[in-house]
Amino acid sequence: MQNIKLNLIIISNQEKFNANIEKFISHIDIEHAEYNFVNSICLITKFIKADYYNLLIINKKEYIISEFDSLLDNNMKNIGSLIIVDKDNYLKVFNKLYKSGFIVVSTPLSVSRFIELIKLNLLSIKKKIKYELDLKKYEETKIIDIAKSLLIVNERKNEEEAHKYIEKLSMDLRKPLIKTAEYIISEYI
Repeated sequence: MQNIKLNLIIISNQEKFNANIEKFISHIDIEHAEYNFVNSICLITKFIKADYYNLLIINKKEYIISEFDSLLDNNMKNIGSLIIVDKDNYLKVFNKLYKSGFIVVSTPLSVSRFIELIKLNLLSIKKKIKYELDLKKYEETKIIDIAKSLLIVNERKNEEEAHKYIEKLSMDLRKPLIKTAEYIISEYI
């Protein structure tokens, strides 16, 4: 879990849980953790859109099932979630949220299980972010290859010459390779 900063947003009306959250988090092997408490599920929209938080924990005594609609409507692809519910509400909340990637657990919840669920969420987030970075790099490589292909066909350069040309132009323009490749493509297409 190295190099992950834990930024929690917590919706909880459980005083004992709120008082012990720092103790729970101290058991997790991370560099730094910050957390904020919010009173209502409906109020978290602005926090999620800020793209700062990477884990949402909801722990309330009573749930209004329609409250979760605001969670489902938001783009939460890079935020993990842990919804803690009592046994009576578990199936109702689970059935509403599990297909959207929310982790729903019922009480009682031991400290060790809670910590493992946070670690699981963080690992999942880390893998999602790595996947997105790899995908972005792949897409950038494809664009650069298209620009090289255009130079090969239109300027009669070989692949190495085309690549060196893009690198030199990129340095001359003081732009990233991807921007230079996009410029070349726009000139030929």
